Amino acid sequence: MKCCRSTPRCRNCPARKIADQDILRALGIPVEPELPEHLRGVPLSLHKYEPLLRRSYEQRAGATA
Repeated sequence: MKCCRSTPRCRNCPARKIADQDILRALGIPVEPELPEHLRGVPLSLHKYEPLLRRSYEQRAGATA
């Protein structure tokens, strides 16, 4: 994490964003948007395969229905 160390912290400072997100979580406000069904529980590193995951999720859902 790199910071410009300016005072007051710049708007895009990573340290400021982390603190803002912690405050929002403490207030019970979700920071990240709600994920679609086929990405829930999938590690963030695999989200780039979203089209493939969606297709396989739809196939599995259709097979069980």
